[in-house]
Amino acid sequence: MDQTGIQNKIKNARHALVLLPMALGDFTYWQLVLRAFAEQYPQLRLDLMPDEYFINTRFHRGSGALVNPIICDWAAQTGIFHDVYADLYTGDSEAALTRAKKVGYDVVFVMSSRGRLLVAEAARALFPRAAIVSWSLRERWFKFGADRRRFAKAVDFIVPENPQRFKKIIQNYNYFFQTAARMPTYDWAERAELTVPAEALERARRWREERGIAETAPLYFINPFAKNKKRTWPLPKVAALIRALSERPEFQQAVFLINGLPSDQDAIAALIRDEQLPRAYGFTADQGFWDLPAMLAHSRLIISVETAIMHIASLLHRPQIILMRLKNPEWVPVNEKELRIIWNRKRRHHIEDIEVTEVTEVVEEIINEQ
Repeated sequence: MDQTGIQNKIKNARHALVLLPMALGDFTYWQLVLRAFAEQYPQLRLDLMPDEYFINTRFHRGSGALVNPIICDWAAQTGIFHDVYADLYTGDSEAALTRAKKVGYDVVFVMSSRGRLLVAEAARALFPRAAIVSWSLRERWFKFGADRRRFAKAVDFIVPENPQRFKKIIQNYNYFFQTAARMPTYDWAERAELTVPAEALERARRWREERGIAETAPLYFINPFAKNKKRTWPLPKVAALIRALSERPEFQQAVFLINGLPSDQDAIAALIRDEQLPRAYGFTADQGFWDLPAMLAHSRLIISVETAIMHIASLLHRPQIILMRLKNPEWVPVNEKELRIIWNRKRRHHIEDIEVTEVTEVVEEIINEQ
């Protein structure tokens, strides 16, 4: 199928399915692009299915090895999707797949960043009458002609690699639908918004109240953790940062939140106790997705490594400092007005090489400007 053919197919479609990797940073931008796509084609019923299910079952990892249920909750609340198929992980997966087959999808979009060939073949097997649309295979991962022949057999239209893919990642996502579905090129900084529900903001207020944190106390939200250890800032440096800032007169009322997963909380608690950090607390969004953006919305300044939190903070238009590696400039948040970036310029690309003094200097600059 050529480009005009797939564009007409999408224009006349009634049911479309998106197979998407459920990573929080990726979804932060995908949901903006998919909302624009749904607005462009209001006649289309758009559904979402996490692609990890097919990758995990192929490698016998168990159906729920990678999926983030928090993202499924957020996706279900966006109003973009008719069905999210979260029960692939939380319920009867066969029943979920049977339900999907009955819809009669006209178009299936394969957005997978890894396992793309496997997911495309699974989509073809499940939805033999649908037009399958996918990114092209990445050359460094699929060097053999047999893989490419399998991919061509599974996919009806292949979106070629964006020649400008090292610009903003959201522009890459825009390019996908621009190519396949005539989506306009948007100014995503203007569309980058996230509205936190009032009940989530109230939960964040109560969280502060329960710990005796005054409503007037400025919160400094520090996120040092990432899945990749190369993107993690060491806890001893977090302690040194808090101690250095606490000694300054303008930070005498400041409260520091150290964010992490539930599995990180023991280490955070030990750090606060052993280092005797003043007005420092561990924080984790363990009650649902909105607890995280709600606490970010309460914060005067966010300091984060290169992970999803910097993208959520960008959509909330909160001031932030980001510790980033030069190798990933396309992941700079879409809204740059409220952020400062401290780049790690060393060749080995480890965030831990960024020094505490570099961060304190930028914090002071921001506070003096506010």
